[in-house]
Amino acid sequence: MALGYKSLWGDSVLFPDDLVEWLWAPYQFPATVPADTLYTFYNNITMPANSTPALLRVAVDDAADVYLNGIFIGTQLGGWNEFFGSNAFKIAWPVTLQAGPNTLAFRCSNVWGGPAGLLASLLVHIPSSGVDWVLLRTDGSGTWKYTTTQAYNPPM
Repeated sequence: MALGYKSLWGDSVLFPDDLVEWLWAPYQFPATVPADTLYTFYNNITMPANSTPALLRVAVDDAADVYLNGIFIGTQLGGWNEFFGSNAFKIAWPVTLQAGPNTLAFRCSNVWGGPAGLLASLLVHIPSSGVDWVLLRTDGSGTWKYTTTQAYNPPM
């Protein structure tokens, strides 16, 4: 089980989901992670009978390859402070969740050593109310799992 923790980065409070927590492996203090450390964090969510369009917001120290149901979506580099631009937390990747079980995975690397973490929120926008409904977020709830294998073999 991966552990959630509050920020080592003072300005991550700008992330649009104020209940999200940084995620990292439980046996490494996130401020002192060795260089070239690689973890894959993953979680499952089950959707009702219809496919659902959603938005995924991500920040990571240092980099993450993102997968949904075993399909590579893209790579996120940083995004936790103004170094990455004033709109870093406003970037949202459109994804479509299938009916039934879905697996969201992040293959994270801490390239240079030092602080490491993953911040993510998966949400659905409800047009009638103008509200974003959070389906899944990184946190210390115990639902996030991780693996340390070098090559991530996403579920198909």
